[in-house]
Amino acid sequence: MPAKPVLTVEDVALGESAALDRHNSAIEAWGDGMAKQIGRLCRAAADVGLPHPDCPAAE
Repeated sequence: MPAKPVLTVEDVALGESAALDRHNSAIEAWGDGMAKQIGRLCRAAADVGLPHPDCPAAE
């Protein structure tokens, strides 16, 4: 599992808008990747007959 991106104290203290934008983009990409992993695990569980909630469709 990839580590969640962390905003540095320096970026916050300096108010670097470009750094904050990069961090927001990194968080979005991280969350999208995690959602895809959860979907793959859900579908794999369904494939072997384990009980599961409705799984998201593969992209």
